Amino acid sequence: MAEAETILAGGIDTENSVDGVTSFVMPARPYPGLRPFKVSEWPIFFGREVMTEEVIDRLVRQRLVVVHGASGCGKSSLIFAGVLPQLGRKARQRRQNLKLAEMRPGRAPLRTMAEALASGCGIADVDALHRALNRGRGASAELEALLAAADVSRVCLYVDQFEELFRFAKDGSAEEAALFVEALIGISGTGEEEALWWEAPATQPDVPAVATPSRVRLMLSMRSEFLGDCARFTGFAEVVNKTQYLLPNMSRGDLLRSIREPVELFDGSLDRALAERLVNEATLEADPLPLVQHALMRLWQRNTTLTLADYEAAIGAGNARGLSRLLAEHADEVLGRHANPDDPAAEQLFRALTDIDPAGRAIRRPQRMDRLLALVPEADQPRLRAIMDDFRAEDVAFLRPNCDERASPLPDDQIIDISHEALLRAWPRIADATLDPATGAPRGWLHREFEDGLVWRSLAVQARAFRDDPEACLDPATTGKRDIWYRAAGARAAWANRHLIVKSGVAPGDEPEWKGVDALMEASRRERERARKRRIWGFALLAGMVILLVISLALAAWGYSADAERQKLRAKAEEKAALKSVLLAETLSEETVTNSRSQLAQTKVGSEPVQLGTDLAVWLGSDLRPNVLAADGTAVLPSRLKQGDRVQIVTETIARSGLPSGADYRMADGLGYLAKGATVEIVSAPTVFQRASARQYWAKARGEVIPLGTVFVQFGGGSSSDAKALAMSREHVRLLANGLKRYGFTVPGEERVAVSPGMSEVRFFHAADRDRARLIASIVVQVGNGAKLDLRTPVQKDMSGQPRKTPPGVVELWIDLTPPADGTRNRSKYLPPTAAEAAVASEGR
Repeated sequence: MAEAETILAGGIDTENSVDGVTSFVMPARPYPGLRPFKVSEWPIFFGREVMTEEVIDRLVRQRLVVVHGASGCGKSSLIFAGVLPQLGRKARQRRQNLKLAEMRPGRAPLRTMAEALASGCGIADVDALHRALNRGRGASAELEALLAAADVSRVCLYVDQFEELFRFAKDGSAEEAALFVEALIGISGTGEEEALWWEAPATQPDVPAVATPSRVRLMLSMRSEFLGDCARFTGFAEVVNKTQYLLPNMSRGDLLRSIREPVELFDGSLDRALAERLVNEATLEADPLPLVQHALMRLWQRNTTLTLADYEAAIGAGNARGLSRLLAEHADEVLGRHANPDDPAAEQLFRALTDIDPAGRAIRRPQRMDRLLALVPEADQPRLRAIMDDFRAEDVAFLRPNCDERASPLPDDQIIDISHEALLRAWPRIADATLDPATGAPRGWLHREFEDGLVWRSLAVQARAFRDDPEACLDPATTGKRDIWYRAAGARAAWANRHLIVKSGVAPGDEPEWKGVDALMEASRRERERARKRRIWGFALLAGMVILLVISLALAAWGYSADAERQKLRAKAEEKAALKSVLLAETLSEETVTNSRSQLAQTKVGSEPVQLGTDLAVWLGSDLRPNVLAADGTAVLPSRLKQGDRVQIVTETIARSGLPSGADYRMADGLGYLAKGATVEIVSAPTVFQRASARQYWAKARGEVIPLGTVFVQFGGGSSSDAKALAMSREHVRLLANGLKRYGFTVPGEERVAVSPGMSEVRFFHAADRDRARLIASIVVQVGNGAKLDLRTPVQKDMSGQPRKTPPGVVELWIDLTPPADGTRNRSKYLPPTAAEAAVASEGR
């Protein structure tokens, strides 16, 4: 068994007898600060009298009392300055020999417990006590015998910070932690009948054995958030349920007494306004009592008359969290005595003394003195000792043991710990989780350590792969970042030992995982250097190729300049030839259109509806603009339709051979169109297409469609003397015609007319073609946009009264290309289509 490490809880000092805890010696000041109250400070401990008596009453009646509560509620102070002194006074009044001992689990709980009992009871044979405790639940009988042999009738052992045992079970020895709990269960004797502790001394011969109380009483204290961890140990949850005491919050009156009465014992004063302010602010803090005591200590150090004005001057006007601010400023002040704010020795100290548990809570991490010194170079160790002494000073007491508990120099096996976790939450240098924009790392030391631990573990995992495959180095970019980090943080074996995934128990520098990461980094550096040289050669080769390319381009430019004049002459000749070709093409196109009209005059192009099967796909509209009504004419949402429903079409709609397809919402071929008010039967559940404008609904349907018919495209305007402009106009109109063909219309050709119509028009010659003309007018703008024509919605012109007739189902689309004086593309007096019209045209119609 390893030797127990030295630690002082600050409660019981050199004298563990009743006289030692009941003697009246006035403390040095009225407020202890951040650390818990000591036993000797019972004269200035106010406000917990009722709770003190409740704990003592339980302790007299049962062997074990588990005191728990939130962080900063005063558990340790209640025991040290309340229960232990009062218990001693009661024993003295009864002329009973009571021994007191205290401990913290630390890194060797069984040995530490044996040493605490030996020290408190004056027993020289620590090993015998240790062997007795190793018996687990059977420890009680052997322990009673050892105490009887030492003429100890009663001993009260206080185990402070019991939650440390859960960390020891995880990072130390789970077996020893379980054995320690078994010993506590055995000593507690829960469920056994016995007389009250005071009323039946263990030495009384005429008291039956069943009624004789145990010589040992136990008190444990821990934070309530760890209460559930007690169930890890078999049978311990049942013991805790029977013996627990949840420490209540102090009433407002008791809290005011604890603030105002101590200062009066030192001939000082504290005004009520300040006390009320401190009580109010305490409700905003996670660690109220330590922060209040620290604030009072700071104010007392400046003046024996404590006023609200002094407090506001210390924290600054308008600061509602002054308690935390006072603590943070005090810590910064102490840090500045021997270190600058970025001193790596101070940073390593507090990073080593803090941790984040699996539940994400900031917790203390007690460490041996020699392990802390190993974190910094030997030359920096004197400065690290000076920094620790500054934080251990009696008027600071941020680290334990305080200077009055253990003077410097501290031995190597001395355990160093943070006095209270309030420092972890209130001091931004530890707690700040925000990122530094300059480095990208957390500002707070606690979170910086946590992140560095993650980096180390990632390197350790990569080192395993590198061990099996020497080619598995870090890539050059990662090596660059990790090498800077490794040289600054990871290259210290003592630091890395904390974050090892697998520990073999050897010296930190001999750990296999440490050597593996070191080998990985060395190999990755060599590979990065080789990659750098390859890049240099690559850049040199690229530069040579660029130079050759520049020379080639210069020679080519010189050769091209010699032909510039010849090309200008050739361009003029080609322009004249192009004009002749365009005029000839117009003549041929007009002949083609004339022949098509002649053939069409002899053919009947019907406008009668045609019954189609289920191959018909129809656009039902969107959530914003439905394109259907119920069969009775009432409104209906496309999303509510189902197979078998009959609906009316709201506006002329293209009927297609299938549903849209592809990520670009590509339309199927047009079969005809459904007239406004046409009735169709839905034969498949609607299909939803998510588009930018809105969700679009389509369905297979059965109904009567009207053939799309024939469209003659005629255009006028533009310059007939400008060959390039003329050719471009014809090309754009041809694209427009092709777009109409893709919708399913028959377009025999495009005809240029000499006289512009003055506006874009859709002319129809039979009343039955009015819907067809309206449909073309609604989609021609969208098709024109695709053809690079900036068209406005054409006007529908009824030509049924004109003597010249075309067959039914044939309309003419007249496009005006004359640029008007205002710079627009056509002179139509109609406004552009609305956004809804454009969306409908693009989505379904």
